[in-house]
Amino acid sequence: MDLPTATEDKNDKIDLWLTNPKGKRYSVQVKYRESGDDIIFEVVKNIQKNLIGRDLASVAQLYFFVDRSGKGWLYWAKPIKELGEKLAADGLRDLANNPDQTNWVGQGYEMKRRSDHASGEQKLVAFISPRKFDPIETFEGII
Repeated sequence: MDLPTATEDKNDKIDLWLTNPKGKRYSVQVKYRESGDDIIFEVVKNIQKNLIGRDLASVAQLYFFVDRSGKGWLYWAKPIKELGEKLAADGLRDLANNPDQTNWVGQGYEMKRRSDHASGEQKLVAFISPRKFDPIETFEGII
C-alpha cells in the first residue's frame, strides 16, 4: 500500500495505491462511515453549476468502503461510478422540471439534495447499499 502524491489526492481523488502480488498497481478511493452502513457517494457537487461530485470525478479503479461496524468491502469503481452518472443525469433533469425536488429512491439506493457544509452550495448525494454491487473481497474487523 502506498499513499498518493498531493496532486493525485487533490486532482484525481485517489486515497491510496494497492499493489497486487504480480506487481500491478491499482488506485483506490476509500470511504469510512461513522453513521450509517451505506456507501455515501457525492453525485453532483453544485446543482446550480452542474458540477460533478467528488466521487464521480475520482479516477480511482477500486473503491474500498468500511461501514460503522468495521466491515469492509472492496469493489471495482466502474459500476459504482456508472450508477452515479445515471443518478446525476436523472437528478439534474428532474430538478430542471421540479426545482423543489429533494429525494430520489430506487432499488438499493436513495439520493438526496443536501447543502454542502463547507460551501453552502446545494449538492446531490447518493446513499447506496453495499450489497448492490458484487464485492471483489470483504473484510471483517477493519476498525
